[in-house]
Amino acid sequence: MPAAVPAPAVPTAPAASGADRPVPAAFLARFEVDLPRVGDDLLEPPFDLPPAAELPHFGGLDDLPRFAVVKVGWTPAGLAIACRVEGKSRKPEASAKAVSGGDGLHLWIDTRPTGTSHRAGKYCRRFALLPRVGRVGKPGVYESPIMKTGDASVAEPLPIPLQATVERGGDYELAAFLPAEQLPGFDPSRSTTIALHTVVTDGELGSQPLTVSEAFPTAHDPSLWTRAALSN
Repeated sequence: MPAAVPAPAVPTAPAASGADRPVPAAFLARFEVDLPRVGDDLLEPPFDLPPAAELPHFGGLDDLPRFAVVKVGWTPAGLAIACRVEGKSRKPEASAKAVSGGDGLHLWIDTRPTGTSHRAGKYCRRFALLPRVGRVGKPGVYESPIMKTGDASVAEPLPIPLQATVERGGDYELAAFLPAEQLPGFDPSRSTTIALHTVVTDGELGSQPLTVSEAFPTAHDPSLWTRAALSN
């Protein structure tokens, strides 16, 4: 079960403009989740992750919208990821030249979290799982550099199979397996805790972060990511 724990020292919340604005509830706590171990044969999609793999919507504490279900499970070989988005009236879109703003699931992972470092290190990775990219609308998995400043839209396509099903109205499902080779430091036999952050981005429905919105530096500060235990 997810649990809230006292927040460590974290960057100052963005200053309110005009009238005083309360600090978001999801900023005042640090959350922990359990990621279930799934079948070791789930090395590529399609796969059906169990209900225990569903990530909570901590952003709901601050009335951030929810239109997607995100699931994450693990095996010794890597992480199984799945997402379903509902409520759309047009198909998702993304450009290979600017994947950071594309419709899809954006995922940050730290395989050796300290909980205190505000700088993404060698164990941190940022991925974009996009159901339709370019004019052809082919699904793809991309890795973007994690930068405090600069153009984070520059991304490299990865040779990772992504299964995506887009319905006529635009709702979609996607699933991918991120192998340990793409996750430096991932070794459940030595470290059973990782940190992650997810944002489902949609040009029609908006943005659904796991915790706080992009007003906070979640794109490059791993101390704001959610700790996740690799449970059996």
